[in-house]
Amino acid sequence: MVTLSIMIGNGVLKSGFMSIFMEKDLVVSSQGIDIDAEEKSVFNIYKNDIIISGKHGVEAIDKNGNMSWSIPVSFSDIDMNVKNDYALAVDKGDKEAILIHNGQVKTNVKTQETIIMARLNNNGYFALITEERGYKGRLVVYNPEGTELFTNYSVNNIIDVDISNDNKRIAICTLDPGSGKVSGCITFYYLNSEQPYSGVLLEDTLLASIKFYKNRLIAVGDDKLVGFNSEGTKDWELKFEPGEIAGFNVDSDNMIVIITDENRNRNFFSNNIVKIIDPNGKVRGSYNAGARVSALSVLDDVIALGIKREVSILNSKGDIIAETEFSKDIVELKVFNNKRDLLIVSRNMLDVMQIK
Repeated sequence: MVTLSIMIGNGVLKSGFMSIFMEKDLVVSSQGIDIDAEEKSVFNIYKNDIIISGKHGVEAIDKNGNMSWSIPVSFSDIDMNVKNDYALAVDKGDKEAILIHNGQVKTNVKTQETIIMARLNNNGYFALITEERGYKGRLVVYNPEGTELFTNYSVNNIIDVDISNDNKRIAICTLDPGSGKVSGCITFYYLNSEQPYSGVLLEDTLLASIKFYKNRLIAVGDDKLVGFNSEGTKDWELKFEPGEIAGFNVDSDNMIVIITDENRNRNFFSNNIVKIIDPNGKVRGSYNAGARVSALSVLDDVIALGIKREVSILNSKGDIIAETEFSKDIVELKVFNNKRDLLIVSRNMLDVMQIK
């Protein structure tokens, strides 16, 4: 067992233990970067930098707060998707989207109607969902050069979409009111065909998110996870009690992280359980947080949790790698791509913790 020194600034706050094969320490240091608490900014990790998106535009800063690059845009309600070397900035409620590659604008798309939602895959292919007269939405898929590849008009409200990382398929998740119940519908298309190759209706299920995992698709509902094979056929289902799912994260390409509330039917404070599920629907690990998880970030096999004023880092089995107290309320967490650094967002400051 190796002792892990958890440090903020120069002060050791807490020590823990971790079983590892190679002898090393985990040292977490923090440097504060002031932010404007009144401005509604969006924070993301892009390569080794922090992207701050807001009314001022899109800015990338390093871990010391130094400017790496900036792109001035006047978006009133900015939304940012980041995958690998690409970042997609859209103005929700307006008609413009910008694809950023290596810190420069690669593609600028202006839509005819208002943008409702945007999604990006690992290779810079992106989908824009806009309002459309006579429909609930119009979906267009673009390649990184901004060429339109696929168009779909939806008669039902679009909940989520995902483009496969082989750049060949798209799945569209909609709300289906036809049965008189809250039901979710998923339709599968190849980008080179207007006709779907599969479709499924999940009755009495409110879907929240879908994601391709290589040749599989996973859907997160209000009371279940559902897995589909490469042909769009349902091949597993993992059920939960009504109201049990309190949160989830599908950012990892290796696993799904579900937060459940064990005290949902009792007059107690939340007691969240972190459940780690692989793309085959198997529960691979769990962790009892003992309280409400206020922030969650997942990258590959690293899970970062914010619990009150504590930060916990887990592996893919739910084992604690490290945990430490923090001096401020945690609003958001982001794991850096090197999986050694962690961004902590509080009300008026960014803190970068370095894991060595």
